[in-house]
Amino acid sequence: MGTWLCVCAGRSQILIALPRTLLARSFMLIFVLIVLSLAASVAIIRHVEQEPRTRQMAQLVVSAINLTRAAVLSAAPEWRGALLVELAETEGLRVQMADANDGLKPLPDYPPQLQMMVEKVRDSLGGNTRFAAERNGVEALWVSFFIGNEEFWVALPRERIEHPVSQVLLVWGGVVLLLALLGAYFIARQVARPLKQLAQAAQQVGHGEMPQPLPEQGAQEIVAVSRAFNQMSADLASNERERALVLAGISHDLRTPLTRVRLAAELSADESLRDG
Repeated sequence: MGTWLCVCAGRSQILIALPRTLLARSFMLIFVLIVLSLAASVAIIRHVEQEPRTRQMAQLVVSAINLTRAAVLSAAPEWRGALLVELAETEGLRVQMADANDGLKPLPDYPPQLQMMVEKVRDSLGGNTRFAAERNGVEALWVSFFIGNEEFWVALPRERIEHPVSQVLLVWGGVVLLLALLGAYFIARQVARPLKQLAQAAQQVGHGEMPQPLPEQGAQEIVAVSRAFNQMSADLASNERERALVLAGISHDLRTPLTRVRLAAELSADESLRDG
């Protein structure tokens, strides 16, 4: 069974089970600190790069709309259909005329960079620019623009705008986290091992045995504790040897007079003394 840690949050109390061994506790503490540090680092990086990334997203959208508008305007009316097909095949941009019966799904509120991008695009293209996450069942980043009085929709692939985290980056992040956890376990083990050796040696002393000297290496505090324990063990062994020597001398001194008395009693002619 482990130890229960009570965490008070307002009027609520949360019980957290803590491991009993120092190795497990140290590893858990370092693991939690590493995870919190990584989470804080990711949050800070995302916050710092939020404005540049949003501006880049808006520039990509505005550039795509302006190029599409210029291409449509420069093409003869009879060639516009072929131009739209070519844009879809070569650039991945689907351009379609707006219809009053279009089924539109609005953009989500999350992530916040998306809404910031929408505001920047409207500042460049005009307040009448519309956005949609889905149009007539087709998912994409749909952006509207006008040529004269005609409204068009451009479907931009979401991955070209949002730049999702690549799998390679996720794999490397996992590798770094794994190496950090291995390092945490190594550090926790280095901290707990001398204390475990000290506990085993103390148990041997408690059972009357003299343990092997503890290695005096590692951190300064561990070296000091090991040296003090080794000195204590040496003092106990020395005291035990002195005690055994004193007891042997006392036993010898006690046996010598008794032997003389017994010998005198055996040589005595007094029968009572011989029997007694």
